[in-house]
Amino acid sequence: MTFDEISQIMASSDRSEWQTAATRPNGARQVSAYKNDVLLRVEVSYVEDGVHNDNFKEEWANNFPDRSASAYYADLYYGPTYLDSYILVSVDGGRALLPLPESAKSLHVKRDRYLVASLFDTLETLAQYMSRSGLTVA
Repeated sequence: MTFDEISQIMASSDRSEWQTAATRPNGARQVSAYKNDVLLRVEVSYVEDGVHNDNFKEEWANNFPDRSASAYYADLYYGPTYLDSYILVSVDGGRALLPLPESAKSLHVKRDRYLVASLFDTLETLAQYMSRSGLTVA
């Protein structure tokens, strides 16, 4: 698979084309594999080196009843090859995992970032919290 093919998949696929599972019983790590080629996967670890920022501060992320937010890396791989990282922000006491927007002022989210957040939307709150936070898919 080429980089262009992977970019196309990330920009145009949807959640139904991926299979997500916890890889540890406590849910501290999750993996989502592309069903048409399981070598393409996104991995999130909610502990240790998977933590981007355990005290994330931006108005869109801290404007909920539980104002704490944490950010995590979602790493994209093809086979053993690391390709890219996305940042997902856990908001409102872990009730939603949101994609990082372009900036604190521009709350637009790229389509591939939205896809990655949707893969790990186990509580199915992504759309609701995107709206509540003012985030929009570009």
